[in-house]
Amino acid sequence: MRLLKPSIALMRNLRYIKKFALIFAIILLPMSIMMSIFILQVSRQLNYASKQKIGLEYNIALTNLSRDIQKHRGMVTVFLSGDIDFYSYIKNNEKDIDDDNEKIRSLSSKYNKQLKVEEQFEKINKEWLEVKNNLNVSPLEKSFEEHTKLIADISDMCQSVADISELRIQSKIENYYLADNLINTLPQITEQMGQIRAVGAKSVAKGNLDVYDREALEFMAKSIKQNMKYTEKSMNVISKNISKKDHIEQPYKEAVKGTENLIFTLNDKLLYPQEIAINVDNYFSYATEMIDKVDKLSLVEATVLQNDYDEQIRQLEFSRNIITTVVVFILFIIIYLFGGFYKSILESILSIKAVAARIAKGDLSERIQLECKDEVKEIGDSVNKMLDKLIESYYEVQKARDLSEKIANHDWLTGVPNRAFFVRQLEEIIEELQETGGTVTILFIDLDRFKWINDNLGHQMGDIVLKVIAKRLVDITKKRGIVYRLGGDEFTIILKNISQYEEIDEFIKIIETNITKPMYLSEAEYSVGASIGHVTYPHEGTNIDELISKADVSMYIEKNKKKSKNIN
Repeated sequence: MRLLKPSIALMRNLRYIKKFALIFAIILLPMSIMMSIFILQVSRQLNYASKQKIGLEYNIALTNLSRDIQKHRGMVTVFLSGDIDFYSYIKNNEKDIDDDNEKIRSLSSKYNKQLKVEEQFEKINKEWLEVKNNLNVSPLEKSFEEHTKLIADISDMCQSVADISELRIQSKIENYYLADNLINTLPQITEQMGQIRAVGAKSVAKGNLDVYDREALEFMAKSIKQNMKYTEKSMNVISKNISKKDHIEQPYKEAVKGTENLIFTLNDKLLYPQEIAINVDNYFSYATEMIDKVDKLSLVEATVLQNDYDEQIRQLEFSRNIITTVVVFILFIIIYLFGGFYKSILESILSIKAVAARIAKGDLSERIQLECKDEVKEIGDSVNKMLDKLIESYYEVQKARDLSEKIANHDWLTGVPNRAFFVRQLEEIIEELQETGGTVTILFIDLDRFKWINDNLGHQMGDIVLKVIAKRLVDITKKRGIVYRLGGDEFTIILKNISQYEEIDEFIKIIETNITKPMYLSEAEYSVGASIGHVTYPHEGTNIDELISKADVSMYIEKNKKKSKNIN
């Protein structure tokens, strides 16, 4: 027990809400930290895969640019060697390069936050514009060097993007070789094939092959063979570890065949025969076709790698969402159960406190509802019994009060509000309209021929007539106003928002029509009429006395009109 004294002392000085908050925080804090760390790790992996995907997408665009510039180099080489027919090809190719640049510029802007390569790309674009503008200025050798340097700079940028996006770091061995092929090996092969195309086309265009170009072509052919041997090793690893081998093996075979065919054509048509045995158009087209086979392999490998990144991202996002959902669900369950635990302890106290507060405000309808079976329930039951006694007394007093109020405010015979209630309500309405604006119309109704019925048929029949007329007036008025009995055979109606004389006259005609409908009294048919006067606030009066007086006068004017008609 001594060990618990500090804990007991702490808990005694805290309200229940603070006690549970402290315990809840101690339980929840470590769990939240662990879950956050786990989710953070998944998010980092997701960001890593997304960054690699961005780097791959950017490098694909750079590869397309490099491919078109290689083609441009070959065309310009042929053009400067004397074949002016290639000029139109060059211009079409330059449009492709401009499209490539625009695509890369868009990617640079889109991914600048991740890659930060906008400035580097603009340097390459500037270099390309210089090469493009020097078409008719630079000599053949210089143009070739400028193109080759530009291609090398693009290759360096590919390497830079690969480093920034960490494309070389792969968790799967097949992805490592795919990335290495895309970043290093295949670009080297296509560049060497591109140089074979350019140098060979230049020699074909000139009609002779000098010693320097021969050595360059032989060296590049040898380099291609060495690089293809390396791709053979990487393809063996890739094929063993990917599920859809056919997607990549067939393009690889075509790429190998393309390099072999290009080297064979080079040897057969350029290097070894006594005279060059191919024209420049055929050579350039054939070399381009073989290079396209290697480019197709690059595209397939990029697609495989990109699909793997997409799958990684999908799985990581799914894992993150599942983990987040599970964590949120667990937290919800913990909070829910903890809340239930807290509520079960405080329920008795809060129930008694709430009922006591309502009793203090005069509400005796509430009862203490406790699920517990301890001494607190006995207290609650005792309080409930006390409330039952109090409520009995309260209802008796309330019943007497309601009856008294009804007698004071309603006509005992017809059940409609009486004169006192009419005066009070009219005062309230006028006060409200003085602040908000608007109109109210008062109708004064005096029954014609009622006195004859009351005197000749008896007061009992007269009371029946008053009840029937009151009900008819209430049915006619409905939501448009309130009917009051002032006394005797006089009624009044308060109509809100009806101030136009046409509307008032139409409504009065409806009242007169309904009042004059016959009724059966002592097995005979009788009917009464009505003289109705009206007055509108604030047009015809601004205080209650003035309004009542003018309405009464208006009613008697109508009654006198009817008498005059009857005399005439």
